Amino acid sequence: AVQVASEDNNGIGDLHLWMKLNGNDIPNSNTIQSINKDTGVLICQSAIEIKVGDKLQMVYSTDVAQGKIGLVATQPHNQPLVPSIIMSIMKSSYAEDNYD
Repeated sequence: AVQVASEDNNGIGDLHLWMKLNGNDIPNSNTIQSINKDTGVLICQSAIEIKVGDKLQMVYSTDVAQGKIGLVATQPHNQPLVPSIIMSIMKSSYAEDNYD
């Protein structure tokens, strides 16, 4: 998940977020968050097989109509920092059962 906003609260546009594996776009992984002088949270998730040595990347681009938009971190008063990006990776394992 990424936090999308304009640091000066004047940005209007779209932020696109997708994943790449070993430098190649992962099909159907693109997501879009529209910003209109506000803040949004964009989720980009997928279940993929990753092997030893693979390189996973989060990539974004913007289509801006006004101002600037991007990934932003926020520091609430008396609370922990909200990072610009949080990523969760889980290992899925299974055991093959023989039902003979």
